[in-house]
Amino acid sequence: MRALVASSAQAAPADAVLEIDRRLRALGARPGADQGAALVFSTLEMARDPVALSAACDDLLGGRPFIGFVGATVFHDVRLREHAEGLAVVLLDGVAARVRTSRLDQPAVDASAALLADGAGARARFVAVAADASTPGQAVEVLHALDDHSAPVAGALCLAPPGQRASVLAPQVSPGPCLAMLDVDGMRLVPGVAQAARALGPVRCVTAANANLVMELDGRPAVEALLSDLPPALRNRMPQLAGALCAGFGVEDGDAYLMRNVVGLDPQTGAVAVAGVPKVGTEVVFSLRDQRAARSDLEDLLVSLREGLGKTRPTAFIVFDCMARDRELFGTTNHDVRRLIETFGVDVPVVGVAGGGEICTYGARTHIFGSSFVVAAVLPE
Repeated sequence: MRALVASSAQAAPADAVLEIDRRLRALGARPGADQGAALVFSTLEMARDPVALSAACDDLLGGRPFIGFVGATVFHDVRLREHAEGLAVVLLDGVAARVRTSRLDQPAVDASAALLADGAGARARFVAVAADASTPGQAVEVLHALDDHSAPVAGALCLAPPGQRASVLAPQVSPGPCLAMLDVDGMRLVPGVAQAARALGPVRCVTAANANLVMELDGRPAVEALLSDLPPALRNRMPQLAGALCAGFGVEDGDAYLMRNVVGLDPQTGAVAVAGVPKVGTEVVFSLRDQRAARSDLEDLLVSLREGLGKTRPTAFIVFDCMARDRELFGTTNHDVRRLIETFGVDVPVVGVAGGGEICTYGARTHIFGSSFVVAAVLPE
């Protein structure tokens, strides 16, 4: 198995596709090969007509199965500029794959059944999700349906160009709420995630909850616990912490924590509203996302990934980054990708996108993350 990566910074989609075609051929890509699959990464303006771009990519790839992601920045090592136009393609030669798409504006059980038709024997899965305000619940349920099978999952939520609906890229795609899944055999996927959060206080236990409201922690109002965990300097700056303050909920199958934003407080009832559905008995730790936490968590991920891979060299790294993890946060462009290259060397290509939400199998379940960096090492089976 090998990975061939090509990209273009051309502003016009047609020009970008032609340039990538020339570069893939120069790398030895064979048109119309029987085996192989591809991932496509596009910036917003490049995907303003997702149907046309998908058709152009289908022609470029000679009918190979592929799915594509739309985001704010596309990565091909550090060749493409942050928040600038770009299109990148990674061609996985020597694998067998299939692509499935399913509408999300239908019951989750029907959407997942369409994706898993004909059984599930893949060793790795990539998923691209285009959701809107009416379908976030379906996306989560469909992703959880994939957890019944042994293939790890990596992917992202696609962003929508201004004034348009979000869309994935895939053969015969139509705009609107959709999930595209690429099942791949003949390769292994080793995923990891850096959530960029540092604990503010001790681990607590949810003792009362209602929908997305944490009512009590350790038998006391949740707001009291949050305020006691916050450093004094931050207690009077709560409105300024929007997007940075989160609650880490313990996952069922390990000692890791899944970060969910704190989205509101109710001093009268003592409830803390979170972007999730907490359950009674779950461990929780209030945390803060900032540059220090982002750097530290990324380094922990890189150490863990390096130890897990040992002496095995990946064929490629596929990355799904949060668009907020940019120069404004780190003071340098493409920080996460640069650290990945510095850790593993320039001979392993890094390709991916910064989008609207990162998807990764975390423990035994697949979750949608925010403000995170997901990296999937691709290795021969």
